[in-house]
Amino acid sequence: MFERISGVYDRFNHLLSLRLDAWWRYHMVRELTGTGLDVAAGTGESTERLVLRPGVRTVLGLDVARSPLLLARRIRPGVYLQGDALALPLRDASVNFITVAFGIRNFPDRMQAFREFFRVLRPGGRVHILEFNAPRIPLWGEVYMFYLRRIAPVLVRVIAGKDVVDAYRYLGDSIAAFPPPAIIRRELRKAGFAKVRATPLTLETVVLYRAIRP
Repeated sequence: MFERISGVYDRFNHLLSLRLDAWWRYHMVRELTGTGLDVAAGTGESTERLVLRPGVRTVLGLDVARSPLLLARRIRPGVYLQGDALALPLRDASVNFITVAFGIRNFPDRMQAFREFFRVLRPGGRVHILEFNAPRIPLWGEVYMFYLRRIAPVLVRVIAGKDVVDAYRYLGDSIAAFPPPAIIRRELRKAGFAKVRATPLTLETVVLYRAIRP
């Protein structure tokens, strides 16, 4: 699916989020320094932000899909590698931070990914995960999910055609099916992480998860 929509992915993320995705990514990267790994890098938007941050030395953008990475290599700074989040091609304790922006809900085995994150992070290293969330705020949650499931696919169809509509229908369905923050925090602690926090952003539509490898 991501191979098919890589050419329009960034444009529609900006459109459908009313450009708030840039603000959310800023919150994800602003505390990070040293050497890092951007998992589910896609077309490299978060990787580029990290590369340009003062205090960040080296960043590897990794994704399982080939087409988004080919685009990232053409248009963004950074080093990009095709690879699997469930079997990271890095040595133990080799990076200071790991980021994942809007990718964790697509992983077939979150616990395995969290264990891999723990393995390759140095002691004191950080994992920052940005992910969509189904808001629990009365009325707003229903309005938001209606927008994702009914309005967003129509906008995509009008602007880009029917070939990419299924991908954006998947967006709403995958957000509705994603576990609440309490479960993600529990999974991160189970993988060995400490100081696990979940910070809701923009009326709970997005959550920033942060944790530290002891």
